[in-house]
Amino acid sequence: MPFDLADDSSLAAWLAHHGPFDRILHAAAFTDVDGAETNRDLCHRSNVQATANLATWCGREGVPLVYISTDYVFAGNTTRQPLPPDWECTPRGVYALTKWQGETRVRELCPRNHVIVRISGLFGPGGRNFVKAIVNALRGPQPEVRVVDDQTCRVTYAPDLARALAQLDGAVGTYHAANAGALTWYEFALAIRDQLRSPKPMVPITSAELNRPAPRPVWSVFDTTSFDTAVGWPLPPWRDALARYMTAEGWL
Repeated sequence: MPFDLADDSSLAAWLAHHGPFDRILHAAAFTDVDGAETNRDLCHRSNVQATANLATWCGREGVPLVYISTDYVFAGNTTRQPLPPDWECTPRGVYALTKWQGETRVRELCPRNHVIVRISGLFGPGGRNFVKAIVNALRGPQPEVRVVDDQTCRVTYAPDLARALAQLDGAVGTYHAANAGALTWYEFALAIRDQLRSPKPMVPITSAELNRPAPRPVWSVFDTTSFDTAVGWPLPPWRDALARYMTAEGWL
């Protein structure tokens, strides 16, 4: 039964047909960060209006809502300390702003039974992700792979996140979730190359050299203490997660 999250009547009909629910996980979003700069209306409809509709329904029906957000809400941050969930958000770019606005709608419209989980550097089975892009580049015809080395974050392996979210019962508020260990995208790419034992040269570049339409977080290393405590265990180190993912995909 197809439906439109941004159409409140369509959403209500789908929820009535499939309910009741113990809780709802809202992970749908417009995630083309650069494309959002020229598709502002669609990005707003997907990330703000759809989220507001779902939060309104959950708030009215008393159904817990888990909303997946992003480290991009910290795009303007230049600190060098892990960021707790209550750190001041300074979103830049259309995508970042709409995800922050989505968070705001969740807090306003579903105040007593929401969980906002910010993630960063998501990778895992299905769809596009950084690991898959680097694997393809290393196996492609280009003589070298150029990767930015001035953006630092923590990455999140989707299966580890899913397992943790399943144990987040009874939590309320905003949390940061990521696998253990901070790294730049260049360092992540080097680890992927090492796993593949590829001899192809890897060249570090700046964000300015990449020249993307939308700004990226300079520093978005999460403090995940509250999430780890709520779940009961920390997500494994990112190198461990990377090895498991590449093995599962048959790349090793």
